Formats: sequence, C-alpha cells, structure tokens
Amino acid sequence: MSGCHKELMPPDAIDSTRAVETKDDVWAWYNGFMTYFRLLQYGDFVLLPEYQADMLNATLSSDNRGAIHDWEQFTTATTGVASIYQAYYSSIRNVNFFLEKIEQYSSQRAGEKDTVHYAKATAHFFRAYCYTELANRWSRLYDADALCVPAVTRINLMAQDRRATQGEIHALILDDLNNANNELNEIKSSIGLNPIGKSNATYITLDIVKALKARVELLFQNYQEAYTTAKEIVDNGRYTLLSTSTDLKAMWHEDAPSSELLMLVYADNKLEKPNDMSALIQEVTHKTPPPAQPDFIPSQWVVDLYEAGDFRRDIYFRNTKILLRDEKTQINGWVVNKYPGAPALNVQKNASSYLHRPKPFRLAELYLIAAESANKLGNDVQARDALNTLRKARGLTETTSSGTSLEQEIRDERTRELAFEGYRLTDLRRWGMACKRHDPQDGRIVNSAFTNVEYANSHPKFVWPIPNHDLASNPNLIQNPGW
Repeated sequence: MSGCHKELMPPDAIDSTRAVETKDDVWAWYNGFMTYFRLLQYGDFVLLPEYQADMLNATLSSDNRGAIHDWEQFTTATTGVASIYQAYYSSIRNVNFFLEKIEQYSSQRAGEKDTVHYAKATAHFFRAYCYTELANRWSRLYDADALCVPAVTRINLMAQDRRATQGEIHALILDDLNNANNELNEIKSSIGLNPIGKSNATYITLDIVKALKARVELLFQNYQEAYTTAKEIVDNGRYTLLSTSTDLKAMWHEDAPSSELLMLVYADNKLEKPNDMSALIQEVTHKTPPPAQPDFIPSQWVVDLYEAGDFRRDIYFRNTKILLRDEKTQINGWVVNKYPGAPALNVQKNASSYLHRPKPFRLAELYLIAAESANKLGNDVQARDALNTLRKARGLTETTSSGTSLEQEIRDERTRELAFEGYRLTDLRRWGMACKRHDPQDGRIVNSAFTNVEYANSHPKFVWPIPNHDLASNPNLIQNPGW
C-alpha cells in the first residue's frame, strides 16, 4: 500500500487561517451572526424564565414540561438551562474567532472597509447582547464586586476562565457597545443598510445599540444613564407608539411592520425558522372547532390587571375552549394569545406553527425604562410623562401618582406591556419582590401543587445555576450560592 503525503483538508472543514479572505466571507460571517441572533429569541429563551415566574400556571396537561416551574425540583440538571448557557457562549466563541481573524483582512476599497465596519459592529453588539443575557440570568447585578459569569474575549479552547465580577462584565458589555457604536459611525458610504436606525430594521443600527445600552444600564441599576439613553431614542422622532387595537394586533399576530419596532428580525418557514411559542396555546387541530391545550395558562390576576379600555387584553389573551387532560372535557378559560403564529410562517396551510419574527427591541420598552429610571432618580414629572405617553397609546387614562404609588403603577404597566416576553423573573428580582403565584384560573385546568406558592426575593433560585458540565470541565468555576 502506498501512502499519501499531501496535506488535505476534509471537504466539510473550515480552514481557520482562511476564514476571512474576501468581502463575501465578511458578509457570510455577518449573516451567521444574524442567524444566531434569531435563534436566541423566543422558545426556551423566553419561556423558561416565564415558567419560573408568577404569571403562568402549569396545566394538568403539561406532563411536567417546563420543570423549572417547580422551584423545589429545579436543579442543576433541569432541562433547558444548560442549553441556554451553552448557546450564549457558543455565540460568543464565534464572535471572538471573527474579531481575531478580521484584523488580518486587508480592505482594498472604501466599500469593503464599510462592510468590515458593519460586520465588526454586529459582532460587538452580538457579544454584548449575549453577555447581557448571561449576566441577567446567572447573577443578581446589584454588587459590582460579586461574581458574574466568565469573561471570554479570545480564542482559547483550553482556557479555564474564572468567573468575572459583575462590574467587569458590565464594563465588557459597555465596551462592546461602544465599539459597535464607533464601527457604525465609521461607515462612509451606502452598503444597502441604514446604520442610524429606522423602524422594523432587520439588521443592527445605532438606535438598536442604544436600546440595548438603555436595557443594560437599567439592569445594572445605573439609572441616570438608563434614562438618558432611553430618552435619546424616544425623542429622536424615528419611532412612534401604536395607538389602535388594529395596528397592535397586526404587529403581534401577523408580524406586520410597525412604527414602534426598532427591530423586526427576518425569519421564514423553511431555512430560517424562529423558535416556536406553542406551549402557551397549542390548539388541538383534529377537533372542530379546535380547542386549546396549552402547557401553561395565565393566572386570573394577570388577565384582570388590564384595566377597562386597555385594548392589549384582547390581543395578548383569548377566552376559548380548553381541552382537559381526559381529552374529552372542554371548559372556557383564558390562554396567552400574544404568539398565535403569523400566517406567513405557518408550515401547514390550515394549522398554526406558532412562529413569529422576533421583536427584540420596541419603543414601548424604552418608555418603560425611562419611567422606571426617572422614578428611581426622584424625577416624578419625567417618570409620569414617559408612563402616561405609553398609557394613552394603549387606551388608558393618565395617572397623577407620585413616589411609591407611581413606582407601583410603572411596575404594573411594565408587567402589562412586556407580558410573556421573558422579563418577569428578573423584574421581580430587581424590584426586591417575591415570586408569589396566586389567583389561578379554574382548578380543573391547572396543577394545584404550584398555584399558591411564594418564594422570597432572597431565594437562591432567582439566579440560575452554572451548568454541571461546565463545573466538571473547569475547576476554576464557582457555583452560585444555594445550588
């Protein structure tokens, strides 16, 4: 037998030394980042924290799906949590690889330089987003010297990084956002994208970078910077809140373009599918008319939180027939209807796929950030102004509250507006409130073992555990307290 001495690469392998050689390579990396970004939206990334919080109750049909709902049985081995942790770090490793290799790429023309600036901006933004989510789920964000998550900004698969402090991760996120901002500002000519910002953008813009910064500063309780940054976007005139039920329903149920969406991520029902939200409604299509059989339904107090005239209630919820576990009995009840499935993304013609184009940055959130931050700074006039603008747009009357009463109204409005978008658990933690489930719907639908429970704000499971695999492979990691 003769041997072959040629240095051959497998046909499906990527030569790391040639990963970024052409302008097309740069665009390919950019498209990859946007694909990953879409896959970090909806599905378990939203549902798991909502299952754990206080606005949903598990139905008797759930068969223990979403085990995180039971805090006592939530362990370091609970399905889904480790996958989310690993998804963020996998994305971060891709960014680190690209940012190292792009430095070796020599742009020949102005258009190429602008492409590089744009791809680098997207990479820095994406890494900042991943670290924001990691920090918010795996630490409390109240103590700059307390442990957060490992700060990995280089390519070293053998590294065993220790956990950085919350202050260090905060600084890393802001540095990435600043780099994203600078790269976008370096773009000199048109590359077919508007780097400043426009409604329904499918790509990263300066406004979206600012929106993430406002969210970050609120989470880390830097209220002055959160208010200032949110207000910049609110006041720039490029976005307006929807003020009719028809328009808001079209935005949520049909993924219709909207004047209040800073971003509407691209998705299709073939190669670029988003994660589905079926657990909140799940219609049984072999029955006519099809009843719902969701894994989780909203508590009655959540539905009742929407005041008279608030047209969001009939968009976010639907009163319908719910099929019980016996597969025969149907009774009326409320289901979450914020994600019924956009018709354009249905895989089957006559059945919903419960897929939607992600809407990760909305003007409504920025009004809420401005209101909460101003209230924390003692500026009730500014807080009321931001809150009332959103309330009026959603069909409600203005409030004249101040102080702690205004603070509660801001919290209630944030609960109504951002319901089932993945914010509730960490909102409770930031506000110092317990996770208290109460006032469930019909006991024939829900699992009564979890309907009237309360977990103090100090409970260690408000913060997620470092996955077992990472602890086993990296002796430098320290588990969160209580796990």
